[in-house]
Order: sequence, then structure tokens, then C-alpha cells
Amino acid sequence: MNKAWKIITSREGRKSLYVISLAVIPLLVFYGVITEDAAPLWIALVASILAPSMALAHMPPKDNTDT
Repeated sequence: MNKAWKIITSREGRKSLYVISLAVIPLLVFYGVITEDAAPLWIALVASILAPSMALAHMPPKDNTDT
């Protein structure tokens, strides 16, 4: 579990989860799993968890300590 958590919380892991989430939400709307009105709320939730303070746009360059 610890290794998986490190991967998920790494710079690349957060970016991947963010991109995947933003691709999946429109599919959920299309297939009727969530409503079109609820989609922006889900996107906001994903953004607030994965990219606080627009971290994805302002991440420092990758260094040797980031896995």
C-alpha cells in the first residue's frame, strides 16, 4: 500500500489522475451515470483534491527526490 500511495501522490501520479478524471467525467454524463448539471461539481471536487492552489500549473521542476 505504501508504494502505491507514493506513486499516486507523486507529481506524475497526480497529473495522471487529474487527466483521467477529466476524461471519465464526460463519459459518465454521456452514459447517464451522472447528470450534466452535476458534472462541473465532480470536476471541482477532483480539482480540489488533486490540484489545490492550481498546483498542476505551478509545479516546480522535477528533482531527484520526486518519484
